[in-house]
Amino acid sequence: MAPAGTTAQADVAEQGTPAVPGGLDEEVSMSFTAEDVIRPEVGFLLRGDYRGQFLCSRCFVTLIRERLGTNLSTSKIERALNAVFKSPGTLTRLPAFLCDLCQTMMPCLGEARPRDSAVHKARGRRSLLNAAYRSHRVND
Repeated sequence: MAPAGTTAQADVAEQGTPAVPGGLDEEVSMSFTAEDVIRPEVGFLLRGDYRGQFLCSRCFVTLIRERLGTNLSTSKIERALNAVFKSPGTLTRLPAFLCDLCQTMMPCLGEARPRDSAVHKARGRRSLLNAAYRSHRVND
């Protein structure tokens, strides 16, 4: 024999409503817009394989299509890229620039000053120390 209340809870669970009033047994679905997916991809590309380069919208469409496959239609990618180009955030938008990939003069996105990794910063510091050491030795 089942304890009191157990069968009632099981019956309610089968019906899809919370067993406890105010309970959080409901499914939560999240929906993402194309821009929510595209904006981080643009940043990823410009901070990764295309670091220090400026790319046009047409090249971004091709690169994002390669990375994401056919999950998004080309028109959705283009619309999302238009939004990214209108408000680039931390990226730099140049209204007329030679795309580093296709060599076409178009509006391009990139990073004006690409962030260095810790390795690059350490190399830069080391070269400064070496230069200071050499200049110190020459003066002696």
